[in-house]
Amino acid sequence: MSQPIYRYPGATNPEVYELENSIVDPPRRIEAHMEALAPMAGKTALDIGAGGGLHAARFAAAAGRVFAVEPDADMRAQLFARLAAPGAPENVSVLAAGAEDIPLAEGIVDIAHARFAYFFGTEAMLPGIALLKRLLAPGGHAFLIDNYTHTGLFGQICRAIYPKWSSAEAQDRGLALYAAEGFELTVIESAWEAPSREALRRVVEMEFPDHVQAVMDQVEGAVIPYHFAVHHYQRPA
Repeated sequence: MSQPIYRYPGATNPEVYELENSIVDPPRRIEAHMEALAPMAGKTALDIGAGGGLHAARFAAAAGRVFAVEPDADMRAQLFARLAAPGAPENVSVLAAGAEDIPLAEGIVDIAHARFAYFFGTEAMLPGIALLKRLLAPGGHAFLIDNYTHTGLFGQICRAIYPKWSSAEAQDRGLALYAAEGFELTVIESAWEAPSREALRRVVEMEFPDHVQAVMDQVEGAVIPYHFAVHHYQRPA
């Protein structure tokens, strides 16, 4: 079963996409969790579904080399623009590919990362997971990050608006699939923390265009508590 490419609205709305990136998990608790398990310094990193390249560029500050994989042409345009800016890292290679056909040698990757990209907790992700495991070097780590919708206000909103993907039953099915593939779950409690309520509304308009006011009515100020599911796998050494 092939996983279709999700046409993310940020592909054609780069300004709000960058704004969203700036307000998601501002304390970088996810990255701190990754670093505690798999220090990035000098390693070869792989960012699957790299989007506009925010995380690939962050990883490049410590990693020896970063491969940024992105199948969407508009997202790649944002990624190339980031890498062409003054002071951009020079150790990032961009690959136009999907998660099922990443053109890298097996065993080359020390740390792999995918955030809200391809791995959406259904059986369609299994071919990509199989390839990912082959790309990892012995002892290498993979971190697949998605929404954790059992808890947190953002999870509550997702369950109400997108029950097919975010209901308790759908979440549990996805968690069971990850567990069966050898991934361990850690729930990271963080938030969307916008600089203003209007900035938050702009992000909500991109993510929930048909439910903007219903979402904003549930939010006090400019913060939405947001819990992340971080699925971690380490290839046997």
